[in-house]
Amino acid sequence: NLDPVEREIPDPNRRPTVPRSSCSLRTVVTYLYPAESGTPTLVPVVPQAFKTEVLHNRLTNFPGMTEGKVRPLQCEEEVQQASSLESAGYPADEAATLETLQMRYMAESRLFLGYFKSEKLVGFVCATSTDVDHLTEESMHVHVPHGETVCIHSVCVDRSMQRQGIASKLLQEFILQVKGSFPQTKRICLISHENLIPLYTKAGFVMVGLSEVVHGKEPWYECIMKL
Repeated sequence: NLDPVEREIPDPNRRPTVPRSSCSLRTVVTYLYPAESGTPTLVPVVPQAFKTEVLHNRLTNFPGMTEGKVRPLQCEEEVQQASSLESAGYPADEAATLETLQMRYMAESRLFLGYFKSEKLVGFVCATSTDVDHLTEESMHVHVPHGETVCIHSVCVDRSMQRQGIASKLLQEFILQVKGSFPQTKRICLISHENLIPLYTKAGFVMVGLSEVVHGKEPWYECIMKL
């Protein structure tokens, strides 16, 4: 047991080595004394203000990418903006309709994240939950609350802003969102064309083979991340 009372260091000339924090270099060092021995134990503590700043930086900055922020969509107008990106980013026989995107947003808005630059939506990722262990045609149109599988249906970025790391940032934040807000989730699934598989494997997904889903002319490959 540690006595969480800060005391003076017995030897003022001793300069302990402070481990580098993965969150911030501005780490406050607190010396905690075990209740029995009185021997100081070095504990790095990150102040809440610095944690907030680090979280802000995590949500707004990504190597090779213009500044922006990731957050859930908040209104019908933003869903319509997402629909415009979807129509421009996918072939007509693959793009989800506005009605389908509205259904996904209404079913679970926390699974509909957008990347915003100057409050303009320039990319998004959306998903639903299912009670089966892989992505199916049905999962594209039905949301099962508390399902153990989250199925990503769209990862879309404005063509003028592609290859800036936005898709990777969206995936990164989406995975964190699922882990934090949907603890019952055991896996995240998606389907991808062959040329985009490296994007998803880099994000931590594993390509497991051809998908049973037939959606458009090109074959789809299923990628899964176990949580």
